[in-house]
Amino acid sequence: VAGDPVGSWGNRIPLLRCKNPLGCKGATARGNFFLEITGLRPGLYYYKYIVDGTWAVDPTAPKVLDASGNWNNVLEVHEHPPILTTRERL
Repeated sequence: VAGDPVGSWGNRIPLLRCKNPLGCKGATARGNFFLEITGLRPGLYYYKYIVDGTWAVDPTAPKVLDASGNWNNVLEVHEHPPILTTRERL
C-alpha cells in the first residue's frame, strides 16, 4: 500500500496475510490480506496498491479521479462522537 494513510506516496507498506480464509479482523467477506492503520485524524486519505510492481486500485472500494487523471482509492475517516457519561446525558 502507498499513499496518504502510510505517510506518503513514496512509502510502501506490505499487506499482512490473513490467518482466517473467511476474512480478517471480523470481516464477513472473503479476504486474504489486510493492513491495520491507527491514529488517522478525520479527513480524506488517498491510496493505491502496488501489485507485482504495478499501481492498482481496489475496484470494490471508493475511488476518485485526481487532477492528473489517475484513479486513487479514498478512505474517509470520520470524527468519533463524544462518549458521554450517564450524568452528562441528563
